[in-house]
Amino acid sequence: PGRRAASELRVFDEALQLNQLLPALAPGDHAAILRALLAAFAGAFVKLEAWHAMLLPLLRAAAPSVPWVFLYRDPVEVLVSHARSSAMHVDILPPHYGAPSTAQALAAICDAAAAQLREGGLLVDYRELPGAVADRILPHFGIVCGESERALMAHAAGSDAKAPRPFTPDSAAKQREAGDELRATAERELAPAYRRLQALRATEMP
Repeated sequence: PGRRAASELRVFDEALQLNQLLPALAPGDHAAILRALLAAFAGAFVKLEAWHAMLLPLLRAAAPSVPWVFLYRDPVEVLVSHARSSAMHVDILPPHYGAPSTAQALAAICDAAAAQLREGGLLVDYRELPGAVADRILPHFGIVCGESERALMAHAAGSDAKAPRPFTPDSAAKQREAGDELRATAERELAPAYRRLQALRATEMP
């Protein structure tokens, strides 16, 4: 209660890439602009685009005391999601970052998060959801919730966040759907980054 959520708002994406439109923009001024934008969402949970992990140093400069969370998932299941939606294969990273393939772009995103983890970060494996929200994520933000709040979140977790329907776990279906070529790509290009995140997660408190 009393908390807002802002999910993948275009204004954040545009603000983070402002230096591409204004090459002369000084890093300190860029961070100040982001700080002012974040101030407008004070007290809210801000969900950014996955590729924004590449800009974590800039975000940390803008809000050094704000904790952050990086959610990651089994490489095979992630690549199946991208294979289902052709639009997701395009511009995983903005053109000025570049990436030879979707899997390599995703690996770069994971590596960027891992590199900044000690700067207020928390790793959460998709398999930990929804329990990790109350058990790990909220405490990471200094928020304590009682049983009534837990019950509200458990109820919300029963709904699909992307469509007006009950949530159905899809990990097993995605694993069945994955072909040999996709699995080989996942193992070759994305699994090393995933295993690095898993190893870092293992060193954190439960």
